[in-house]
Amino acid sequence: MNRQLEELGRSIAQLETEKIIGLYAAIATADLASGAALAGGGTAMSWTKAVQCWDAIENEDFPSPDLLILHPKQASQLFTATEFINSQYLPSEQTELSRGLIGQALTMRIYKSSLCTNGVAHAVKKDVSGVMLIRRDITTEPYEDPKNGVFGIVASERIGYGILRSKGVARMTNISTSV
Repeated sequence: MNRQLEELGRSIAQLETEKIIGLYAAIATADLASGAALAGGGTAMSWTKAVQCWDAIENEDFPSPDLLILHPKQASQLFTATEFINSQYLPSEQTELSRGLIGQALTMRIYKSSLCTNGVAHAVKKDVSGVMLIRRDITTEPYEDPKNGVFGIVASERIGYGILRSKGVARMTNISTSV
């Protein structure tokens, strides 16, 4: 039973993450911070590129962007930057590898997820850019179909999400897709 509950929680978290990443990806290019997607130039993710993402949101008068969301390939590329390595001497309680939180750079917490598009990074000022409202939290109930021999747990939730101010999101594209 506990394993089923854990798997339900993981599945719901994955669906929520897919929806939020899709929400950021659906923002029209002209509506992003700086009015365009930032050019990655086909090269590896670097400290300079992280600063460009951070700066795009800062220049929209949204100080201290909160998040940098990357595909694991771009996170691996960022790990090779000396500036990033030197800024990452964080106590273990400030990293949550199981949640994809791999550290912090500038004012942004860095998250990696294979749900992100390889070659694309998003920087976000989360308190102005979007919202996810929970109308009804996760509810679970047992499921039984003895006729077909199916037993388990069903989970549901009611959420709403949307973009508030798209200028609180910066997108960088054309980042190298290999390490």
